[in-house]
Amino acid sequence: MELKHSGLGIAAFCLALGCALIMLLSVIGASVAAINGVEMNEDSPLSLMVGLVIICAGFGQLIALALGVAAAFMPATKKVFGILAIVISIGSVIGMGMLVIAGLMMG
Repeated sequence: MELKHSGLGIAAFCLALGCALIMLLSVIGASVAAINGVEMNEDSPLSLMVGLVIICAGFGQLIALALGVAAAFMPATKKVFGILAIVISIGSVIGMGMLVIAGLMMG
């Protein structure tokens, strides 16, 4: 009998990949805006929106991580998408954390 992919694993993978792309695009967009001279202080609407999008995508990554762990422990299903979701979620959360730490160190 051939094992099928877990629905939870596929959902976790799609959510993790989508949130990772949203995080990446928001950081790239904020960087392009800062390079072009747009004011990026604590009170500017652009920085507030970028922060809100990154926080929401981070929560999405935590949900994808939970779904990926659940999919990885489901019996009689393939584990590929669950494990990929776990790796992508943890990698993007660590990457954003490192970016925040680098920003705090720069002042």
